[in-house]
Amino acid sequence: MKERPRGFILCCCLYFSNAVICNTASGFENEPDGFRSIKWGTDISLNQQEMYHLTDIDDEGMKHYVRIKSKELITEKDKEEAMKKYVVGINQETVGEAKVDYIVYSYYKNKFYMVILNTHGKSNRESLIRTFVTLFGAPNIPYEWWGDETNIKIECSPATADCIAGFYSVKIKRQKNIDKADVTKKELEETKKKLIKNF
Repeated sequence: MKERPRGFILCCCLYFSNAVICNTASGFENEPDGFRSIKWGTDISLNQQEMYHLTDIDDEGMKHYVRIKSKELITEKDKEEAMKKYVVGINQETVGEAKVDYIVYSYYKNKFYMVILNTHGKSNRESLIRTFVTLFGAPNIPYEWWGDETNIKIECSPATADCIAGFYSVKIKRQKNIDKADVTKKELEETKKKLIKNF
């Protein structure tokens, strides 16, 4: 397996998290309402025992996790080694015929919001794209599927053929954008008050 630094995973999560919703979708074939038995909006407390929290890449009200087989297998002392051996998604999962390096489950305000997965190499890229087209039909644009509940996007590097694919909840993304706009508005109002006071 090609090692992925935590910073790379965070960049992928931020990229998909900050994607702008600008479609007028009416759904697509087999549109999911979550990922692998976890529905969008599910509270983390309902899946806490099967998730390992990647504490050092939390951002903007989001927490990121990898799914584990057994919570007891993860220790702080041997975290990296434990993850390599026991985390579901580290060289242990496939999407169709594509081998997946990792799957990161992201929660916004403790609600299941987004999944990022990574593949490595040309054959896995082709398998991933073929699987998504088979499952979800022709994309709206290469390679994006816009749904009522779920948006999906695949991004691949032309140089390495490594791909990241993201699934996220349209509803929670809208709420996240509203929350972000409210914070920005509040910050602007506070800045305006300070300027007026010091004028």
